Amino acid sequence: LTLHYSRVSGDDTIWNEILHFLEGKPIPPGMEGIVSVALRSRERASLYAHCRLAIDRVLSHFGQNGLPLIGSGDWNDALDAIGRKHRGESVWLGFFLYGVLREFVPVVTVKDGPEAGALLLDRAQQLKTALDQQWRVQRYVRAITDSGEELVFDDALMSSWPILSGVADAIHGEEAL
Repeated sequence: LTLHYSRVSGDDTIWNEILHFLEGKPIPPGMEGIVSVALRSRERASLYAHCRLAIDRVLSHFGQNGLPLIGSGDWNDALDAIGRKHRGESVWLGFFLYGVLREFVPVVTVKDGPEAGALLLDRAQQLKTALDQQWRVQRYVRAITDSGEELVFDDALMSSWPILSGVADAIHGEEAL
C-alpha cells in the first residue's frame, strides 16, 4: 500500500513518518493463535523501517522449495492445516512478495544504498526462479503442504498474481488466465 501511495502521489516523505509499533501477547507454544488486542508500543520507527522489518521477517521464513512458509493459516482460502509443522509453503505469497520486492528495490537503493538494493534484487530473482519451478500444465501450484504434497487448483489468485507480480511470461500468464 505504501509503495502504491508513494508511486501514485509522488510523496516520498511518507517513508520518513514515525510510527509506533504494536505489541501483543505471544502465542503460546502448541497453539495456533489467540484472541487479544494489540497495544501501541513505546518503540517507534519510520514507516520505511516498519516495511523493511516486515519484508526481512518474511525473507527469513522460507521453505525447502525456496518459497515463503505459509504457517498455520492463509487469509483467503482457509488453508489452515497445510503449514502447522512449519514446512508448508505458499506459492501465492511468493508471487505477492516478488511484486513487493521488485517495487521496493528502488526505495531501498535510495534509503540504504546500491548494495542493499542489489541484495534485495538478488533475493527477488531467487524467488522468481523458485516460482518459475511451480508451473504445472496450464497453472501454477497454489501451495505445498508440510508433507510436500502440491495443491494445484484453479482460482483467481493463481490466475492473476503470476501476472500482477511480473513473474509469469506472456505464455504462462495467458495459460493461467
